[in-house]
Amino acid sequence: MRIIHILWISLIAVSLSAQTLNINRSTYEHDDKARPSVEVKVEVPPKYLKKAWEDYLKDEHNVHIRGIGFLANKDMLSAEKVVFEALSQKEMDFYTHFASDDGVTTFHVFGSLGYDIYIGGEDLQAEFKTMRSIVESFLDQTLPAYFAEKVEEAEEKVADLRDDISDAEKDLKNNKKEIEKLQEQIAELEKLLREKNTALSNAEKKLDKATAQQKEITNQLQASRRN
Repeated sequence: MRIIHILWISLIAVSLSAQTLNINRSTYEHDDKARPSVEVKVEVPPKYLKKAWEDYLKDEHNVHIRGIGFLANKDMLSAEKVVFEALSQKEMDFYTHFASDDGVTTFHVFGSLGYDIYIGGEDLQAEFKTMRSIVESFLDQTLPAYFAEKVEEAEEKVADLRDDISDAEKDLKNNKKEIEKLQEQIAELEKLLREKNTALSNAEKKLDKATAQQKEITNQLQASRRN
């Protein structure tokens, strides 16, 4: 039920795309042999999972895993010669290997209680179930928080874009009003220009007429004086 719960949270949180989450019993090659492992496939960046896994193991099980941190980002994280009390009272080596392909992170969790004695072997089935339960608990704690962050980021982006669209629509509306005012002013100026051109044409005709009359009168006066 826990796995189903995680899957539904993930699917809801990233409703824009189908979400991959698979938890299976598998194997991982270590020391030249296939070792029993809990395999997880999920669409979460490996570095995020590594850091979250490190924090979870430290906080919940007092296990300090190495390989991720300041200037470190290894594919294989390990805690060697540790007592992982939830799994065994004996010292053990605990490993997690991460790989990523096309946005899907695959990680294998496995552990050894000694040479060629791996959790999940014939005599360590109960420990394997416990290890799987630990992985499921980690996912149950980590994935909802991760996808909640993704949802929040997406919501903020949507809100920002809506604000941008609203501002653009207001600017467009204001610009259209300005354009309408300018178009009215242009129409008024074109009308005024037509009126002034007509008045100019009439005035030029009157000027030509007055000039002709002036010339005619001048000629007549000169002719009258000669007579």
